[in-house]
Amino acid sequence: MCWTLWKAKNKFYFDNIDCNPFDVIHKAERAWKEFIAIDFLVKSTQHFGWLKLNSDEAFTANPISHGIGYIIRNTGGAPLNVVSQTLSFLLVAIEEALVIREGILEALKISFSQLVIEFDCLGIFNLIKGVTQVGEVLLRLLKLSLIKGVL
Repeated sequence: MCWTLWKAKNKFYFDNIDCNPFDVIHKAERAWKEFIAIDFLVKSTQHFGWLKLNSDEAFTANPISHGIGYIIRNTGGAPLNVVSQTLSFLLVAIEEALVIREGILEALKISFSQLVIEFDCLGIFNLIKGVTQVGEVLLRLLKLSLIKGVL
């Protein structure tokens, strides 16, 4: 539901597209009805003492208007740090990787090493899992940096 409102707002600000408010409300209502119809069998639980980093990247057809953001929350869900910034467009996967990196660095600044990272970029997921040759190299570099204590 909120995503529908967010998309309509971004279309207005970034693409100069004026959405019909009634259409936006109807889409949001449909999204809400779909959401409440879902039977969530698996609930994500966060272990005590762990932080959670949610990150995302937003882009439009306009190559100038792009942004990244993240939120770090404690076990109870209270926000500890929220960051949003505009970037010059690179590639979606690169911008997603940058925001994840920034969130990890911020978590390290506040002395937390137990961090759950949640993102929605399949390209980054495949790179981390080593599905591609680049991913295998990145995974090796990450392991090396953790051994050396450098991130």
